[in-house]
Amino acid sequence: MRKSLRFAFLSMFFMLCAGVSAQTVVTIDFDTDYQTLFPTLPGVSDGNGSSDGDFTENTTSTAVDGVTVTVTATESGTKNRIWTSAPRLRMYNGTFTVTGKGITKIDFTGHSTNFNLSTTTGTLEGKTWVGQADEIEFAVAKNTQINKIVVTLGGEVINPDDIAKTLYTEAFTANEGSFTIDNKVMPEDLTYVWKFNSYGAVASAFANSTSYETESWLVSPVIDLTKATETSLEFTHALNKFSTIEAAKEQATVLVKVGDGEWAPLEGVVYPEEMGWTFIENSIDVSKLFDGKKVQVAFRYTSNSESAGTWEIKPFTVKGKGEATIEAVEQPATQFPSIEALILAGNTQNIELTLSGAQVIFNDGNYIYLRQQGKAICLYQMPQDIKDDLKEASELGGTIRGDYEVYKNMPEMKANKYTDIKSYGRDWSELYEVMPTQATLAEVKGGAHVCDLVTLTATLVKDVKLKEDGTVQSTTYYLQDDDDNEVLVVNNGKNLNKLEEGEVIVVTAVVNTSSNGDYQLKLTKNAESTSGIASVAAGSSKQAPVYNLAGQRVAAAKSGLYVRNGKKYVVK
Repeated sequence: MRKSLRFAFLSMFFMLCAGVSAQTVVTIDFDTDYQTLFPTLPGVSDGNGSSDGDFTENTTSTAVDGVTVTVTATESGTKNRIWTSAPRLRMYNGTFTVTGKGITKIDFTGHSTNFNLSTTTGTLEGKTWVGQADEIEFAVAKNTQINKIVVTLGGEVINPDDIAKTLYTEAFTANEGSFTIDNKVMPEDLTYVWKFNSYGAVASAFANSTSYETESWLVSPVIDLTKATETSLEFTHALNKFSTIEAAKEQATVLVKVGDGEWAPLEGVVYPEEMGWTFIENSIDVSKLFDGKKVQVAFRYTSNSESAGTWEIKPFTVKGKGEATIEAVEQPATQFPSIEALILAGNTQNIELTLSGAQVIFNDGNYIYLRQQGKAICLYQMPQDIKDDLKEASELGGTIRGDYEVYKNMPEMKANKYTDIKSYGRDWSELYEVMPTQATLAEVKGGAHVCDLVTLTATLVKDVKLKEDGTVQSTTYYLQDDDDNEVLVVNNGKNLNKLEEGEVIVVTAVVNTSSNGDYQLKLTKNAESTSGIASVAAGSSKQAPVYNLAGQRVAAAKSGLYVRNGKKYVVK
């Protein structure tokens, strides 16, 4: 017994002499243990709602087995909190500090996309920190959600090259990145299955209240992992609106191709137990399949007349040790010789439009309107250099790339990953104004001049809403003609408030649409009266409107108190 104890003591002595200390692992779980970690926070003890766990102080600390976590928010920022409805630590700003003796590693578990920490101490790769320090301060850039941390104290210092890092990733929130879209089955009534927005890559074949039969693949470039080891594949996805969850699993599949082999289902994909908009995390060990190989991954969406659900994916990440390169393939654009041809074709992704003879008719710094041979479209979400270069009255030639879509009755060309404008132009903005198209109110209401710059003459109508004290709360402006066609006018500070109700005025405006898809006029210059102040005869259809005291416009005044032209009067 004494010999054994002496041997154990000597072993420990030699380990310490060699510089290797004992290793301790401490777990702080904000998910399962938040009530123990922060027992005094309002709402935490009973798990009452997502905002009831707000930290009442800007700095809050908790400690477990020699490890202290300190959460600090900026004084002017949103309070950090324990989000009790889906337990986790949720931070918006400030710092997240971990303190302990000889920290060599911290593994974070948290939200796949809402994780925005950085530090100047050690190395943070993905959700793993390595180094050697007694205190690590992480800056919180924006919304960051952490379920738990696993802190390693002591032990061997880990080389950053020995931890898995991001080798290749695509966010999918703006476009498909280096992926390509392969529409294998596409009905004439649809022009695309995949679109890209804040929800990621979104696939759906439900349109016009109809489920269409489709097959469309979102395919990665060739990912060269010949110099990579310990690879894993990560993504989150949500599935909804399929006929059943089993149908969703059959119609939303992940395939993989290794080298020159055949496409095959990827094993280990995790699907939700029921449909909904909750993103399910996938972290799949693909080392036996991917390490040292060239691979491709495809998200395969199919639909039929009975089930055309929605599949949302973001982001796509390959992790591992070593390095990776990609062999991206540019997807050829669909060519259109003119704006008219593009409008006739309808919604089309990845197009190249010829601009020969086109003119910039309006540029408000966000939306750019182009006219070509009497047809007009709007350029939307263009890069800043294009917004700056395309001045009003400029004549354009060359080409521009993007995606085309009719959105709420507006023909829009939106920027995509290929967007570039290759053109020559003559800037006439200092010499000439754009000539507006002569139009009628009936034509505008019918959508005949959408996105075009027009001029027209009509009668001004003001829809005034009053406060309880009878003062004006807001005024909405319309133009009206003798046939009672009425179109909303977006004032944009263009003199309408100085004109009288019932005046016949001349306006110059771009025709665009409201959030409801209704056609409206966005003034580009001050409206002008045709004859000073044009009074309207009592009893005509252009008579000043009547409002009740709630500020509601009424067709005819019955008995009571009303307002017309800003003056109260009584009807008995």
